[in-house]
This record gives sequence, structure tokens and C-alpha cells, in this order.
Amino acid sequence: MWLDAGLRRTLERVDPPAGFVERTLARRRLTRGAPHGRPAPTRSSWRLVLGLAASLVATTALGLGYLHRAQQAEASRARDEIRAALHITSVELNRVHRHVVRTDEAVTPDVGGRR
Repeated sequence: MWLDAGLRRTLERVDPPAGFVERTLARRRLTRGAPHGRPAPTRSSWRLVLGLAASLVATTALGLGYLHRAQQAEASRARDEIRAALHITSVELNRVHRHVVRTDEAVTPDVGGRR
């Protein structure tokens, strides 16, 4: 029974002091200049926005740098493969040329110093 009476006293409606609503609205900057009941941006909110923008720019720059380095590495690998393929082709063409020249010399008789 004493618990019920204590709860009733604790939960009784109490009117706020005079000027409470105005002070609360002024503190939240809702009374003037803020459209749609939103609080006006503060210096700390601008810092947050600028910090987020800076981190976005940094992340984008790092990503583009990574892609650029990956493309350079791929181009270097392709260049090395092309050089190897050209070297192999040159060696094979020289081998075939020597074979053709030897075969041609063996088949063509030397008549009067002319072929």
C-alpha cells in the first residue's frame, strides 16, 4: 500500500517552470531561421560534412592510384610478353631462312657464276 502511494506521488503531473518551452526551442535554434523545424547547421556539423568529404576524396584518390598502378603492371607484363614473342619469332624466322638458303644452294647448280 505504501508502494502505491509513493508511485502515485512520483508519477504526478508537474507543470514545467515558466519559459521552459522557449528556452528549449532557443537552445535548439528552432525559433528563427530554420526551415521545416530543422535546427540550423552548427559549426560542428559543417566540420563533420567537410571531414566526410575529405575522406571521400582521399578514398577515391587512393582507389584511382591503385587502379593506375595495376594498369601499369599489366601493361609492363604485356610488353614483356610481346618482346618474348618477337624474339621467338625472330629466332624461328632466322632458322627457316638458313634452311631455305641451304636448300636453295644445294638444289641450284652454279652455272657460269650465276644462279
